[in-house]
Amino acid sequence: MAQAWASKLNLWSLAGRSALLQDLGFRHYWISRALSSTAYNAMLYGFLILVVRETGSSIHTSLLILSLIVPPATLASVSGVVTDRLPRGLILFLGHVLRALLAVAFVVSSGNVWIIYGIALGFGMVGQFSGPVESALLPHIVQRERLTAANSMFNLGGAVGQTVGVLILAPLFLKTVGADSLFTVIAMLYVVAAGLVLTVPNLGFRELSDAQRHSAQATFRGVRAEFAEGWQTLRRDRAAYMGMILLVLGSTSLLVTASLAPRFADQVLGISTENAVYVFAPSVAGVVLGLRVVDWLTHQVSKSWVVTAGFILVVLSMVAMAMVPQSGRLLENQNPLGLFSPGPFGTTAARVMVTLVFAGMTGFAYSVVNVAGRSLLNERVPVAMQGRVFAAQMVLSNLASIVPLLLAGALADWWGVSPVLIAVAVAVLVIALWGAFQSMRLKALT
Repeated sequence: MAQAWASKLNLWSLAGRSALLQDLGFRHYWISRALSSTAYNAMLYGFLILVVRETGSSIHTSLLILSLIVPPATLASVSGVVTDRLPRGLILFLGHVLRALLAVAFVVSSGNVWIIYGIALGFGMVGQFSGPVESALLPHIVQRERLTAANSMFNLGGAVGQTVGVLILAPLFLKTVGADSLFTVIAMLYVVAAGLVLTVPNLGFRELSDAQRHSAQATFRGVRAEFAEGWQTLRRDRAAYMGMILLVLGSTSLLVTASLAPRFADQVLGISTENAVYVFAPSVAGVVLGLRVVDWLTHQVSKSWVVTAGFILVVLSMVAMAMVPQSGRLLENQNPLGLFSPGPFGTTAARVMVTLVFAGMTGFAYSVVNVAGRSLLNERVPVAMQGRVFAAQMVLSNLASIVPLLLAGALADWWGVSPVLIAVAVAVLVIALWGAFQSMRLKALT
């Protein structure tokens, strides 16, 4: 009996996808994903804390995130074609190795803020190649009917990485042995992840045939034309096109919220920036819950409707975070049976409690959008073009985030975090409606 309950309560059962892990190749791929996600999130949290310590400015945290997302915007067409024409397993392996070397570069450097920006630029450039590959590899590893489940597990690996990297690894090392030791461990995690990639079958590590080499050379000569072809294929499919738009806007919302988290902790919650991560920890629980139900939801209604509903919830969660002071005041004023005077919660405690709830809501919403949106693209886009399409999604997410990040960092210092969150929520909703209108008009013309 105890074993039966343990089986029901383990992490894989919570994700609802334990059968996938019986496959050795997928299991190694998932562990590699979890390790690389842990390393990346520990790196990002470590850099955020180091930048805040040195500068104390929201603008600099925005600049850090921009360092990660601007370089990929210049590599869109090249990275998309590379991931479609060269062995994808080799690209992912080299991506992990290069990021390990970047972590080592931080250890041997002076570690000042400009060095951090430079290393972040390197992570961003490498990620533009390895990121699309990770998503495009799933159809090679699992059957079509298991893609939603595989995407759920893929995102669970990311959630595990966020939990371990942001809540445990980075804070523990930064508060004890320091940043150099943290980045040494990050490098080791990437090395292990790279080794595991080598053990996954069907990832295409073999050399290219003469025909494939000729195709690759022709492709690189007409790289922009190939990338445009993938984009036009996407635009002709209204459901996939809107799924892409909502994925992009959801990612933009998440990036802006993450960049404002340190200022939100200080300005709204009145706690130290280093403790902010624990307040937003329930977002991981929301992610796991989203992974648990998204496959069921996509069997009840179409994936397009699931993505749309998840996106609406993303917008509402941003508004909810902006309304934390008002919601906290409501909780603070509660006094059941008149037992407390003035009430059971102080201002900080009340705001922290409502933030915990809204953070879980944010994680759930983004998880639903991400899993359902990626599954939609996996199913509707030709496999040979998925590298280009996922590269386009990353590039669009990065480009769409540049202006909001720059404005959000500056306005948060001047105007306040809450008004900025509401403004971003309204902006992404308007853009989504505009995208839906454009999609309907394109369909009418065709």
